[in-house]
Amino acid sequence: MLTTPVLDPQILRHLDHFDSITAKPAQVRKFINQKFGKDISYAQIAYELTKRKKRVCGQQNKFEIDEFISQFSQTNCKLETFRDKNKVVTRVIWVNEQEKCMDVLVVHKIQNMVFLGGIDSNACLLPYGLAMLTNTIIDDYLWIIKVFITRNENYLPPAVIMDYDENLANACETMFVGCKKIYSPWSIKQLENEGKLTNQAG
Repeated sequence: MLTTPVLDPQILRHLDHFDSITAKPAQVRKFINQKFGKDISYAQIAYELTKRKKRVCGQQNKFEIDEFISQFSQTNCKLETFRDKNKVVTRVIWVNEQEKCMDVLVVHKIQNMVFLGGIDSNACLLPYGLAMLTNTIIDDYLWIIKVFITRNENYLPPAVIMDYDENLANACETMFVGCKKIYSPWSIKQLENEGKLTNQAG
């Protein structure tokens, strides 16, 4: 089994000073090698930065979930949560009990938050649900959508407008069977710019 060599503690401490979210491994490698007179590989630097990035993102997402729960706990809104094997809340969703999804459902993703809403006769968004996630793998989105559908008495809207995110799109395809799926205008523009637009979701 291949393992990544452990770097000198002094080098590791220097790596802690870099912004793991924006730092470029190649640039960090050049700086570290020049400073310490080493020939550390790109893979080693990238591995250490990735570890730090995951730690930072995980802490930030957990903080946001805690804040989300704290804000809603001050209201009469009911939340549903999911805990991982360590009993840590990694998914939380609020579903609007006053407004039921009856027509078009909009699924909008902003980083690790998912907004579920509708469009009224005046083209205004109606809030049907809001979710916060620690991770954004397909299982997380499947859980959100399953809870949402269940709380809406298993009603499936005739159409779903969704942002293009591979895991989110796959979850929508799995859960909204028989519903027309449409990518949001913003997503279509993004796909066109990236040269990835083929066929619309169907």
